[in-house]
Amino acid sequence: MNTNRNHELAFYVVEFGQKDAYHDLLSLRTRVLRDGLLPFTPVELQSEKEDLHIGLYRLGKAEAIGCFLIRRVGEWCQMRQVAIDPSEQGKGLGSLLINYFEDYALSIGVTHLFIEARAVAVPFYLRNGYTVLPESFVNEGSGLVNYRLEKVLKSK
Repeated sequence: MNTNRNHELAFYVVEFGQKDAYHDLLSLRTRVLRDGLLPFTPVELQSEKEDLHIGLYRLGKAEAIGCFLIRRVGEWCQMRQVAIDPSEQGKGLGSLLINYFEDYALSIGVTHLFIEARAVAVPFYLRNGYTVLPESFVNEGSGLVNYRLEKVLKSK
C-alpha cells in the first residue's frame, strides 16, 4: 500500500485473479476502456497474469477509482490498461498513476518506460513528459488507433 494523504488516496497491488479486488479492477477497466467494444477475452486476461495490477482507492472506500497494469518488457516497463472512473476524471488522478508507475520503475532499476494510448489520451501523456513516436497502430481488440509514447527517467 502507498498512500497519498493530501488526497486521502491509497494504491494497492492486487493479485491477478484475487476474488473481489481483481474483479473490481477488471470491472473499472471494462467500463472505461471497453464500453461499447468487445469484452476482454479469456486469452487477453490470461496474458496479464504476470503483470502488476495496481488499484487506486479513496481511503475508507471499497471500490477502485483508478487502476493500471505494469508489465516488464526486457529493459523496459509498460504502463497498460490505464483507467480512471469517469466521475473522478479531471482531478489529477491520472498524474498520480503516472507518478506511481515511474517511482515503481525506478525502484526496480528500470528507467525506460512506454505506454500505448488512444489518440484522445496522447496530450495528457505529453504534458507528463512522454514523447510520442511517429508510428501508430490499430489495436486488434478495440479497432481503435493507438500511439506509442516513451520516456527515459533519470536514475535516483
